[in-house]
Amino acid sequence: MNKSKKQRLLKLRSDIIDKCYKEKWIDAWFFPEYNGVKGYLGTQNIIFIGLNPSYGSFPDKYSKFFYEQLKQNGFQYAHITDIVKIRQKNRSENELFRDKKIMKEQIDFLKKEFEIIRPKITVALGNRCFYELKKYFEIDLNIVKIRHYSSIRFPKNRRLFSQEIKQI
Repeated sequence: MNKSKKQRLLKLRSDIIDKCYKEKWIDAWFFPEYNGVKGYLGTQNIIFIGLNPSYGSFPDKYSKFFYEQLKQNGFQYAHITDIVKIRQKNRSENELFRDKKIMKEQIDFLKKEFEIIRPKITVALGNRCFYELKKYFEIDLNIVKIRHYSSIRFPKNRRLFSQEIKQI
């Protein structure tokens, strides 16, 4: 029996929580459903990928803008995720991405997301995300790079982000 994409994503999410939080007491984070956008449970054949979870509260002004742009451009059912699903307060982003053991585990999770969604387009949110995807995935993911939605803190980037997402 072939489970639906949503059921498979829910199972993967549960496996990630078991592996990260229950076994290691490391907080795992997933983009929630908000304002009509499905977030992590989106099953459309497009994936928007960030680098790793922030420590801000959701929804902040940046994620609200991101979700608004997704909805306005017909991506409310897109799958939204991060390369790394865990929050590690006492480690810098660079330390986290240099930890081969953690990165292998996190990339394995992401590969499973790709197997479930089977995206036609992968949208990397930001330069570092684009670089890391190219580094860890040898297959052609049809990666499109746009600026990260947090870049809208600079006024000109709000317009540029909107233009980039419309071009997808």
